[in-house]
Parts: sequence; structure tokens; C-alpha cells
Amino acid sequence: MTTLFLTRHGETEWNIAGRLQGSKDSPLTERGLNQAKSLRDRLKNEKIDIIYASPIKRALDTAKIISEPNNTPIVTCDELKEIGFGEYEGKYIKDLPKIGENNFLEEMFSGNHEVKGIDGETLLDVKNRTFKKLESILENEKDKNILIVTHGMTLKVIMSYFTEFERELKGVYGQASLTKIVRDKDNFNILSKNDRSHTENL
Repeated sequence: MTTLFLTRHGETEWNIAGRLQGSKDSPLTERGLNQAKSLRDRLKNEKIDIIYASPIKRALDTAKIISEPNNTPIVTCDELKEIGFGEYEGKYIKDLPKIGENNFLEEMFSGNHEVKGIDGETLLDVKNRTFKKLESILENEKDKNILIVTHGMTLKVIMSYFTEFERELKGVYGQASLTKIVRDKDNFNILSKNDRSHTENL
């Protein structure tokens, strides 16, 4: 039986400021560091065998904190990076341009699979790269406890592998939240989703 844990990085300075991150980076806040530590404590009895993480620093720093007690190996994967927002990265979300009635980000959340910034990615681009990597991880790490540390939009897309694409886009995965999925042969069972109980008091 394979157990897959998924999380989003801890809170960052740009999260607080309302700026779009994408492939650009912003350091974890003090709260973000504490969120990662709280998740580490939450996972201490789960015996994580391996961590797959986005190489973007906010995600990798989160993964390193979680790995500390047992020196759990970390594998970085470009496929787990946040969606590339292109020209809009670093901009304040409130200043994003309108596409019809929605701003750029709202249009993407609404399920427009083709919208993207200049030199950015579409949701379908992210789906193609993440699904391929997810299947590789599940194939290569059978019967292990695996943790994936990634980003908000990318996590939504990954979760659509197990649920429905449109439904996932409407939700928000909390920083350092925990989702747990068990694979038994070809069946995937979501045991918990977007669990934030360990960070509620931070």
C-alpha cells in the first residue's frame, strides 16, 4: 500500500502583501516557518520515506524543515514548481488586468484552461507536467510513504488527478495544510484533505 501526503509551502512575505509569486520567490514569514514546523510535528509518526519538492526556495525550505528529525531524503523536481504567471509575477493581485468580468487570476480559477501571461503557463501546461511526474513517483515509490511539497495552484492541479478539475480550481489549499491519499492497487482513497488543524493557532 502506498500513502501519499501532499502539502503547500508555508506563508510567505508576498502572500501577506497580496503579490503573485509563480516561479519568482519570496521568503517564508515567521508564521510560515512555524507552519512548516507544525506540519513536521504532525507528520513525525507517519514515517515518511521520501520527500518530493519543488526547487523554488519557499517550497524547498518547507521540505527541509519537515525532513529534519529523520533526515528524510528530498528529491527536487521542476515538474512540481508553481504555475508560471509570466509577466504578472511579482505584481499585486488587485492590479491584475481584466479579462471580461474577471481579473487574470479569477479567470484562471473559473476554469479557463487557456489563459496565461506572456511567457507564462496555462493550467493544461501544469496538468501535463504534474500528472506525468505524479505517475512516475507512484510507479517508482510503491509501498512507501511519500510527501509532496508544492504550491497552491500546482497542488490544485495535482489533486484533480484524484477528483474533478473544475471543483479543485474553486478551492484554496491552506499553507502547510495536509492531504493524505492511500493507494490500494488501482484505487485511491482520500483520507483527509486540506487539513489545517495543526496550524489553526499560529
